Amino acid sequence: MCHGTSGAFRKTVDGKWVHAFCAEWLLDTKYVRGQDKPVEGTETLVEGKDTCVCLHNVGGCLRCSSGDCNITFHPTCARSCGFYMNTKGFGTTPQHKAYCGKHSVQQKEADAQQYGPEELTSMKRMRISMPDLHYIVSLCLVA
Repeated sequence: MCHGTSGAFRKTVDGKWVHAFCAEWLLDTKYVRGQDKPVEGTETLVEGKDTCVCLHNVGGCLRCSSGDCNITFHPTCARSCGFYMNTKGFGTTPQHKAYCGKHSVQQKEADAQQYGPEELTSMKRMRISMPDLHYIVSLCLVA
C-alpha cells in the first residue's frame, strides 16, 4: 500500500504483506490494529491512482480530510511529515481523519476548540502500542 520496506507488517488474505498502520488508515473499518486474522479488503483499493507528497506513485493514498482539498499521501508519509491525524470513536466504529500540511494546523486548532484539550488528548491515545498493551494486560493478570 506504500513504498515502505520496514515496520510492522500483516499478511493479507491473498498472501501479500501490508503495513499494519497503512491497513488501519486505508481500510478504516475493515482492519483493526492487533487483529490476528489476515487483512481483508485490500482488493477494494486502487493502487497507484494518486501521487503521494513523497512523489511516489505507488500503493494507496489517503486524501486530505479537509473539504475540497485534493492533496494525497500515504499514511506512513503523513505520520513521518507530522501531518495531523486523529481517530474519533463513534460507538464501536473508529473514524480516521488525516490532514495535509496546509490543513493540519487549522484542523488541530479547530479540534482543540471544539473538543477541549482533554478530549483531544484522549483521541490521540485511542491507539496504543503493543508493548504498552502487553504491560497493561500483565498488570491486570497480577491484580
